[in-house]
Amino acid sequence: MLIANALIFAVVAVAHTFFTQVSVPGLTPARMAGAAAAIVFLLCAVSAWKTNHLRATAAVFLITMFAAILFTALMNGGLPAPTSIFLIVAPLTVGVLSNWRWGLISLVAVLISVLGLHWAASSGVASASPHSAGEQNLLKLSATLLSAVAVFISMFGYEVVMRRAVGRADRLNEKLQKATQELNQQIALKTDAQAALQKRNEELERSKSFLSTVLNSVQDGIVACDHDGQLTLFNDAAREFHGVDVRELPPEAWAAAYDLFSEDGETLLRPDDIPLRKAFAGETVDRQEIVIAPRNLPERRVICRAAPLFDSHGAKIGAVATMHDVSVERAQAEEMRRQRNELELIFDNVPVRIWLKDDKNTILRLNKPAAAAMGVPLKQAAGASAYDLFPTMAKKYHDDDLAVIRSGEPNLGIIERFETANGSHSWISTDKVPYTDEKTGEQFVFVAASDITPMMEKAEKLRQLNGELENFARVASHDLQEPLRKLLIFSDFLEQDLGDDLPERAKKDLEAITSASKRMHGLVKDILELARMTGDIAPMEPVDPVKIIRSVMQDFAPRCKAIHAVLVYDDLPEVMAEPRLLRQVYHNLIGNALKFVRTDQIPRIHFTANEIDNQIVLGVKDNGIGVGADHFDKIFQPLQRLHGRNKYDGAGIGLAICKKAMDSMSGRIWVESNLDAGAHFRFSLAKAEETAVARAPSGVS
Repeated sequence: MLIANALIFAVVAVAHTFFTQVSVPGLTPARMAGAAAAIVFLLCAVSAWKTNHLRATAAVFLITMFAAILFTALMNGGLPAPTSIFLIVAPLTVGVLSNWRWGLISLVAVLISVLGLHWAASSGVASASPHSAGEQNLLKLSATLLSAVAVFISMFGYEVVMRRAVGRADRLNEKLQKATQELNQQIALKTDAQAALQKRNEELERSKSFLSTVLNSVQDGIVACDHDGQLTLFNDAAREFHGVDVRELPPEAWAAAYDLFSEDGETLLRPDDIPLRKAFAGETVDRQEIVIAPRNLPERRVICRAAPLFDSHGAKIGAVATMHDVSVERAQAEEMRRQRNELELIFDNVPVRIWLKDDKNTILRLNKPAAAAMGVPLKQAAGASAYDLFPTMAKKYHDDDLAVIRSGEPNLGIIERFETANGSHSWISTDKVPYTDEKTGEQFVFVAASDITPMMEKAEKLRQLNGELENFARVASHDLQEPLRKLLIFSDFLEQDLGDDLPERAKKDLEAITSASKRMHGLVKDILELARMTGDIAPMEPVDPVKIIRSVMQDFAPRCKAIHAVLVYDDLPEVMAEPRLLRQVYHNLIGNALKFVRTDQIPRIHFTANEIDNQIVLGVKDNGIGVGADHFDKIFQPLQRLHGRNKYDGAGIGLAICKKAMDSMSGRIWVESNLDAGAHFRFSLAKAEETAVARAPSGVS
């Protein structure tokens, strides 16, 4: 717009200067001013075209124009026609080029200039116009027409320029919108790409974190190198094995830096023997055993696996190796081997025959003593049938095995003959224990047998000796009692024959002979009874102690009545005993309780019973003279007397018989007592399966 106005003003200046003033001869100041104005306008157009600085060009335009107008007006009578043309158009141009404020300021300046120039023309300050009145009118008319034309052209040019500007702006706007859309699309694509990249980065980070967590949670050590053979990865287990982290070292320094030794634990690995180095060279390593022995950490024996790594295109990108710590496993295996050897050593050298049999009477395994007893090699006996090895006894053995397997309970201490196929025989004590495999349900029996042939032979000899001793005791007692009986008989005859003729001293001697003979008779009888008790285990059966006590008390009824003895009973349960032996125990204990009484008290006998550790402890408790603690063991020995015969009769064998009887019933007898405080003789027996409550009423009788 500035360029158009400048050009219009230049054309108007030329037209008005050189065509409307044709009648004016010479180079007048007006023509000089018009030419100068045209030149100024042309310079303004060129400045606007070249610099495109609208406000700077408008400022130059206004300053130049006002300077030219003032100069021309003052030289041509105040306000010539060209001046009025430019003053009218100037505010419009300034308003368009700058803004309405500058246009308003320019209009005020024009009004002030017009008024000033009119004053200058009327007061004579301005130079006289060289034109006549007709020429001035003509100039004013031409100036008016040219002003109208200039305004019209400016308006038309402005409209054209505006239309073009609008069209150009529309086109630019379309291009801008299109460019904006393309830019938005590119921004959207870039945003999507950035989001996708961010997502991939996050997924990559998660994958790296997951992989790191997985690697560090693995108990095996994991190491890796890149395509250049540089170590890049140690997981936590590998760092723990070596005590150090990844370091940039050449493969030649790996063995020394990470304490890698061969299987012997002493030879440092050669670089070419390191599993990861082998894998990097293209070799796949499987189960190579090495030793990691850092100076400040425990030595580890590891099994290594290693393999090269390739990308999707087949290019090698490195190698990886894993290390499984087998130190504990090897130590455990060595310990198990040692224990197995010890067990094998014990199994084959224990002086007991041991074998394992199934329910079909097949010997699955046995030790050397068992094979030696069978008279066959160890390998031949394993897997053989008992019917082939023990043809005579196999059926009994099998029946015993099946009974143990079915009951699920061990059968211990079986005394039986051991006869093999080669005809040898012996005696054994056998223990059989059932066993069931939880996985397969198969049933077996462990058998342990001890050779008791020497013991059985000694027992047989002992039985023979006991039989001989019993025969001897019987004969001896008969031979000893025969003179005693004759001595007693003839003493009676002598007393009857002489009667009152016997001197007093002879009577006392005869009474002494009779008393000694009776004591001798009782002693021989007790010794015979003690000799008859061989010590063998007696056959046991459930026995009611109350019945035994009542039977014994019938023998002592007169004595109890004479001394007014009081009897007290606890609830006495049934026990496993041999009735005859239990009666003998009660007979001797009750007899002692009625014998060793205190003269200042009524005799009291208390029959006690307690249960201790599944054993029934029976007892006979009295309030007699008691026994000192230093005699507790002595009184159970034969012929041990604590008191003289003149005070208490007896041979001192009764308690020895009680102990022998309890030994035969696998029981125990002891005494609890204090002097002058009574004695409590107690003895233990096995509890009967069905315990019976005593038939006698509890309390005193």
